[in-house]
Amino acid sequence: MAVNETMARTLWPGQSPIGRCAFIGQDSLNCREVVAVVADANSESLERELTEAYYLPVEQADTGLTADRLLFLRAAGDPRAMIPAVRGEFLALMPSLPYVNVRLLQDQIDPLVRPWRLSATLFGIMAGIALLVALVGLYSALSYSVAQRSREFGIRTALGAGVADVARIVVIEGQRVIAIAVVVGLGATLVVGRWLVPFLFATSPRDPIVLVGVAATLAVAALIGSLVPARRAARVEPMTALRAE
Repeated sequence: MAVNETMARTLWPGQSPIGRCAFIGQDSLNCREVVAVVADANSESLERELTEAYYLPVEQADTGLTADRLLFLRAAGDPRAMIPAVRGEFLALMPSLPYVNVRLLQDQIDPLVRPWRLSATLFGIMAGIALLVALVGLYSALSYSVAQRSREFGIRTALGAGVADVARIVVIEGQRVIAIAVVVGLGATLVVGRWLVPFLFATSPRDPIVLVGVAATLAVAALIGSLVPARRAARVEPMTALRAE
């Protein structure tokens, strides 16, 4: 028989299971020898935790002739177009079969993955809206700050500050705001992350790659939101700003 990796670790931790034997079910007389170890796989639900599993040849399985028999085929090209030909070959080889049900493996997996895809799409849309709101809010705050500090920027320009120097002040201010938001957001993620686990698939709420990616996205968004206010600040005319005061 073949056992999966979980069963191998459970019964023979730190050892090779090849060549060992195990009693299956209520059969206490026949010891089944392990000849292979296969990768863990979920056969019913993606949400189920991986459990011990073993596989027996058809000749050794305790099943009747009426049990379902499955045969997996790998197709070159469009597998859907090959369904009639596969069904015809089976009926020609075994005319006694009442019906041959040929299905695509992807059609079996899609219903299991569809809820996760829908959740990921909804989360992505909400994240995009939140990012847009943050971008607009940062732009508005920096634009107001530039309008309030126009006299300061005019004086800096009059004293010899270059366009890049003035623009850098606004960009740094925007990055400082986002840095504070990132620190607060990461702290909140580490605290409430365990409640998000049911909504995630094969991903940890504390995945460092995801967290770094989010921080980098916010930094880029802050840079984009700072460009227009920074350009406006760099174009402040010293005399115009002084006269406005």
